[in-house]
Amino acid sequence: MTDPTPPSPPFLATAEPEAADQRRSLATIAVSLASLAVASPFAAVSLPAVGSFIPTYESALTTFELLTAVVLLSQFAILRRWSLLVLASAYLLNTVLIVAHALSFPGGFAAAGAFGGPQTTAWLYVFWHIGFPILITVYARIADSPRDPLHDSVSTPRAARGALALVAMLATGLIIAAANSTAWLPALIENGDYRRLVTTGVSPAILLACAIAIGAMWKRRHRTVLDLWLFTVLWVWICDVSLSAVVSSARFHLGWYAGRLFGLIAASVLLVAFLFELDRLYARLVRAVQDAEARNLELIRSRGELVRAQRLEALAELTGGIAHDFNNLLAAIGGNLELIVRRADDSQRVVQLAGNALKTSERGAQMIRRLMSVARKQDLRPETLATREALEEFATLAAGVLRPNDRLRLALDEVGAISVDAAELQAALLNLVTNARDAMPDGGEIVLAAQDVPADPARAVGPCVRISVSDQGSGIAPDVEARIFEPFFTTKSLGLGTGLGLSQVLGFALSAGGRVDVESVPGHGSTFHLVLPTTAMRVSARPPVAPPLPGKAPHSGILLVEDDRDVLAATRDRVEELGYTVVTATSGDEALEMLKNGLPVDLVFSDIVMPGRLNGIQLAVAVRPLRPELKWLLTSGFTGGALERLDLPSDFHFLQKPYSQKDLAEKLVAATAA
Repeated sequence: MTDPTPPSPPFLATAEPEAADQRRSLATIAVSLASLAVASPFAAVSLPAVGSFIPTYESALTTFELLTAVVLLSQFAILRRWSLLVLASAYLLNTVLIVAHALSFPGGFAAAGAFGGPQTTAWLYVFWHIGFPILITVYARIADSPRDPLHDSVSTPRAARGALALVAMLATGLIIAAANSTAWLPALIENGDYRRLVTTGVSPAILLACAIAIGAMWKRRHRTVLDLWLFTVLWVWICDVSLSAVVSSARFHLGWYAGRLFGLIAASVLLVAFLFELDRLYARLVRAVQDAEARNLELIRSRGELVRAQRLEALAELTGGIAHDFNNLLAAIGGNLELIVRRADDSQRVVQLAGNALKTSERGAQMIRRLMSVARKQDLRPETLATREALEEFATLAAGVLRPNDRLRLALDEVGAISVDAAELQAALLNLVTNARDAMPDGGEIVLAAQDVPADPARAVGPCVRISVSDQGSGIAPDVEARIFEPFFTTKSLGLGTGLGLSQVLGFALSAGGRVDVESVPGHGSTFHLVLPTTAMRVSARPPVAPPLPGKAPHSGILLVEDDRDVLAATRDRVEELGYTVVTATSGDEALEMLKNGLPVDLVFSDIVMPGRLNGIQLAVAVRPLRPELKWLLTSGFTGGALERLDLPSDFHFLQKPYSQKDLAEKLVAATAA
């Protein structure tokens, strides 16, 4: 199915006439001809001479003709058609000749006219009234010609300037001829009598020119609204000439005045048509704006629905990926624990199985950290690192994931320092090195490089360090490259990747104020650039090795508040293993009552999010005025922005779930010693 032909621009020069336009045109012509028939018998009736009539009348004519010429020139500038330029020139020529006619008219601006002789006014009238229909005929011939549109090599201003120059030269020549008409041209007036206009054939020549122009307009192949009104103007023009220069024979007769009225109508017809066009264009504009607003609202609704659908699809993929990976983790943990229950008497086997379960739980905690890094909700601990030293230290760590046929080559410049979370940097680099290794099944060289990148003022980016990991693998296909940073998207076989590695890399880079660039050519390997801003801060000193924790903490009583009974039981055993005396509560409300009743404890270890009237933070706020000596340690599985929304006071100790026994021991010692 082909597209429909686009509609023509809504101009008088292009639009086809409607039935209403045709009715108005016919009505104007009919009224004009009827008025001519009625006025003709009385055309010779003499009326009083009005001295100001000609200046007023021809001032109005000049205004109408000039405005029409300007509008036609504007349409020529838009449509770029020679025919419109000819028509605009006709109206400009009329304007100049009308001004000259008014100045030369006896009694208008001077008793004998401002210039010329007794025949000047008559000949200017002739040039004016015969020149216009001749140019209309030229317009009609050009409008039907394939050469009507301007060639691309012809500029619109240049064509307009040329037309104005020709009009000026033609008008000047005609005015000079009229001014010297006594010597150069036949006399048309004798003692104020105009009948020589008829007897010399001048008036019939004007009417013949009008008839030829009407015929040319009638034969046009593609008539427009502009043609229709020009057709109307020509008929009114005939009525003007018939009354002024055929039926009437002297100035200030009824026919002379009536002819001037027809001249005023002829000059205003096209201008009125343009005003009607402007009104129609405004109405179309209003409708177009309303349609555009309606379509815009519909587009906004459609986009909203699309965004919601995409969010649901992304949520489904994310949920499915999380469910898949955590089901695997739970299966591993549950299987190990089930074997522990069955082989409780085999202590060596129990230790091995428990170790497997611990490793699996740590994988789950690591997956949560990666997810939060992807969402940029992970709490980061930035420190200033000497980039080269950090990468050399990482190379030792990376050796543990490489195969015997893999080789890691360092190409490290002396680069600036960076301020990042050291653990997250190592995790991001480890993900990139692991992906580079997997891209080369038969082994190969992996290059870890670092270079300084100067500031880029055009992008408002300061100096950076570019850390690059390159491989010689199979590269990345363009359709895959567009999705590599999507969470859970992976091209690896089931069980060989979670699809979170590159998501973590991107999340880390963005959280550190940097970016990730990718260069890959299928069949020729890939390079991932981790671009991080440099810092002028001093490199952080390495913390001293912490002394070993005491095996038992001082005898302290702890109130443990946790709504999940399984977590409560496990946490109680872990805290008691550290040597503390533990009392438990399963809600904030229960803990508040116990503390109000004077429960002898030194520290409250509470979960934050719990059912009931009070969460952990609200419990602490409620108890502090009653028991200001109590120490507090709060814990939660929430991180980042979610934790911030809970308004955790900065002076409370906090322990992120899940945590190791070492983390628990350190936090309890720090909280009780605070």
